[in-house]
Amino acid sequence: MWPIEDVPEVLSFLDGFAPDAPDELGLTISMMPAPPMPFLPMERFNEPVILALPVWAGDLAAGEEAVAPLKAVGSPIAAVVRPAPYVAVQSMLDGGAPHGRGYYGKAHRFGALGSDVIDTMVGVIADRPPTFWQINGWAVGVRSAGSRWRPPPSGTATPASS
Repeated sequence: MWPIEDVPEVLSFLDGFAPDAPDELGLTISMMPAPPMPFLPMERFNEPVILALPVWAGDLAAGEEAVAPLKAVGSPIAAVVRPAPYVAVQSMLDGGAPHGRGYYGKAHRFGALGSDVIDTMVGVIADRPPTFWQINGWAVGVRSAGSRWRPPPSGTATPASS
């Protein structure tokens, strides 16, 4: 988890890191007001942050090596990367979207983030009030479910050229 000031550095790093990351690594990012967590200083509660949730489906030592560059980016407020059961990871962000709030969601697909997308995200975050909001992103390897099967390029959907 990093302070909002680190968003450009973190997203720029991920833009270069994610495409070449091992298939066993799945990454979720979330930008939101910091929730109350036992490992966060109280003065950070409700301050905008960016967090990355790496999920490794493979050998533990290889996973630690794969996420080491991520832990070296910027000035993290907290770095709590450890083995966890999949169900814990699956429900980790549930508290950020409690039932009954009438959510509005929108999705976009980016082949790469690039400076224009990163600048836009930073601008959107800067204008957010310190109330409930959340921006999420995913970069998921095809083997994140533990499968060793890899589809051939001709067997997958490809975006239409523009």
